[in-house]
Amino acid sequence: MLFIGPRHHELMGQLYRIRSDIEHLHEHRYLEVFDRPTRLDLAEKAAIAEHIARNALGHVLRTSTLWPHFANSTNLASFWQLNSTERENLWGPATINPADALSGYDRDSIPDVDLGKRP
Repeated sequence: MLFIGPRHHELMGQLYRIRSDIEHLHEHRYLEVFDRPTRLDLAEKAAIAEHIARNALGHVLRTSTLWPHFANSTNLASFWQLNSTERENLWGPATINPADALSGYDRDSIPDVDLGKRP
């Protein structure tokens, strides 16, 4: 929870489960039958995941003290082997708010066709 803090632990678990399902070719669990709430939830989770990734990468690029830790795969592996307090001290405060990804978003403005519904 380095990037967003512990208050979003459940959300991160949901994102991880969805990513794992898709990685293991189980996307049919979400997409086989058209279900608008499920499709909207997936779209929202995708936007949140992209927001977290984009902001975390931006943080690394703006924080020169992190550069050596992200310079190569060996250093990156070492960074993740640090204890959580050491990582948090290097990273700084968790400032990414997942809710920001959906700021101004209106579920009702998304047509079913954009969610993959076929006529």
